Amino acid sequence: MLIYASIGVGLFVALILFKIVFEDFDDFIDCIKFWLQGDFISMLTGEREEYRWDTLRIFLWIAISGAGGVCAYFQLPKWFRVLSQ
Repeated sequence: MLIYASIGVGLFVALILFKIVFEDFDDFIDCIKFWLQGDFISMLTGEREEYRWDTLRIFLWIAISGAGGVCAYFQLPKWFRVLSQ
């Protein structure tokens, strides 16, 4: 039950941050495109700075959402003794 609650917290944080980090779903898809494209190709097409910013946004969104889930995993048992049993 603790794992499910932690995953839920991580998904909730991801949903909240999605609205803050990305403008809309198309912006998210563009970030994924740049993330998968690679450094060399973005340098050749002249999109190096946009690539860096979009890659940073994806990384921060994933890292903060994951950290929220991990923190919930370790902190929820202290707050709710029922979840640790």
